[in-house]
Amino acid sequence: MLQLRDKKVLVAGLARSGVAAANLLLSRGAQVRVTDLKPADQLQEQLSRLQGKVDTTLGEHRVADFLNTDLIVLSPGIPKDIRPLERARSEGIAVLPELELGFHFLDGPVIGVTGSNGKTTTTTLIGKMFESAGTAVTVAGNIGTPLSEIALGHPAVGTTLVVELSSFQLEMIQQFKAEIALVLNISPDHLDRHESLASYVAAKRQILLTQGAADWAILNADDEVTSAMMSEARARVFPFSRHPLEMGVCVEDGQILAKLEGRQETLLEVSEIVIRGRHNLENVLAAAAAACVSGIPRDALSQAVRDFKGVEHRLEKVAGVNGVVYYNDSKATNVES
Repeated sequence: MLQLRDKKVLVAGLARSGVAAANLLLSRGAQVRVTDLKPADQLQEQLSRLQGKVDTTLGEHRVADFLNTDLIVLSPGIPKDIRPLERARSEGIAVLPELELGFHFLDGPVIGVTGSNGKTTTTTLIGKMFESAGTAVTVAGNIGTPLSEIALGHPAVGTTLVVELSSFQLEMIQQFKAEIALVLNISPDHLDRHESLASYVAAKRQILLTQGAADWAILNADDEVTSAMMSEARARVFPFSRHPLEMGVCVEDGQILAKLEGRQETLLEVSEIVIRGRHNLENVLAAAAAACVSGIPRDALSQAVRDFKGVEHRLEKVAGVNGVVYYNDSKATNVES
């Protein structure tokens, strides 16, 4: 386990992930400094949530802070190529993403969900499938709760973590590992942060590169980029598709089928899915694939899908007026979405 007592640790970025990281570090006996480009008067809420004595550098990132430390914990909102961080890496100072800090202090299987679109819906639905089966589960990550915050809460040993993962969280991981990794789809996004589409794809691919042969990689066979990742995966590949497959979770004759280890099982009818759209069919297929390799019973899986009405701000039905149906899709952040 990561030893932090009396270590000097710099937390870069004081949004929710940074606050959670700082509090986890404090609970482990570290000497913590936080740095953020925003001035103190814009960070009063975040500062009030710190649970101990913390030194601060606000309104700037000082190179000296990045060099005078044993470890840097990076919030996902901080680019990896800022000059103070590059200086620190050149001096051999360890840099740990907040995701990986929290991961060090958690004990349970991890299901990691990434992709350009559908992450929140799929992550939430997987959690509902586990709940339907009566299996201990915690949903976390980019969906709203940092892993460091989960670690502070000391979930029961063996609790499955279903973690939504952005490219920002994944681009610097080294030891974070998902026993089940899902890559839903890839389309251009966040290119203001990533230098190119190739760099963005590489960040997403990281979730597959920390896996081992006993793990599972769940990939979209209908997406050109994710289907190409099948040959790169180090884990067992279990694809999903809106079309028939020899192995995986797929659609045939209006039914969702699971084909695994020589067995075929009908999970439910496509018509039973409440959430609308082809993209949501893919989200259901991906979630079902994760549940299948996790051993979730078919009845629990299918009941969760039937009961699932979606998440806020994602094709969320608002009202019908004079025969026109209105939807809130305000979380859509790219053209494909």
